[in-house]
Amino acid sequence: MFSKIFSLFKSAKAPLSARELLKEATQLKKEKRYDEACNKLNEAYSASGSEDLMMKDFLRLPMYLQLAGKNDEGWRVLNELNVKYTDVFSQADIANQMRVFLQKEKKFKLAVQFSAWSICKQIERDYSNIKDSEKMTDQMAKINSDYSLEDDSAEKAEVFGKTKKGNAITDKAYPMFKDRIEHFQSPEGLLKSLKSDLKKAKLSSIETELSQALSDYLISTKRYQLAMVRDIIDDRVNGI
Repeated sequence: MFSKIFSLFKSAKAPLSARELLKEATQLKKEKRYDEACNKLNEAYSASGSEDLMMKDFLRLPMYLQLAGKNDEGWRVLNELNVKYTDVFSQADIANQMRVFLQKEKKFKLAVQFSAWSICKQIERDYSNIKDSEKMTDQMAKINSDYSLEDDSAEKAEVFGKTKKGNAITDKAYPMFKDRIEHFQSPEGLLKSLKSDLKKAKLSSIETELSQALSDYLISTKRYQLAMVRDIIDDRVNGI
């Protein structure tokens, strides 16, 4: 009796994990069964292991909804994700996906706004990376001081800057973050990033003026506002 029950229990099909459901959603998408693919994604988001899913996994749903012809619902999901996940890393990914979503809808002028907004979020992400790098440097310096430890490797390492507390920053990613911010804040970097989107929106005539105006704004603060970005773009567009 017990062996029969055990056999039945063993043969019972275990629920699929979030990752397995995501794979099924991918296959359904390839087969152009978009509504079913969307349903499968929603299953994955509440399945076992869903707590380990990344933002890119959640961003699949609005794009699948768009493929299913449900643009309004897809845009609503993007905005819900934007409200729910406010960390700088998620915000950068969501802003970029909004740009892609609008381009696929051929709303090219609005896509320019979110192209610029995506750059804002990438800069904010790198400001956060710099802050974390400086914080880690100070924490390690304190630990070494508290326990009278000598860090011979730090003395030989290349120094890329100093924290406000005067500790040497040897994180090799630190200059990359700073260089990336400088690039995206410059008129030249902005023009390179926005040029293709402006061309699609038939706004190439304002590319130089707009890049300079956005550069001035991005340098003026470290916390950006979508409304300000929109106004800067609208002022130039309306002036054509």
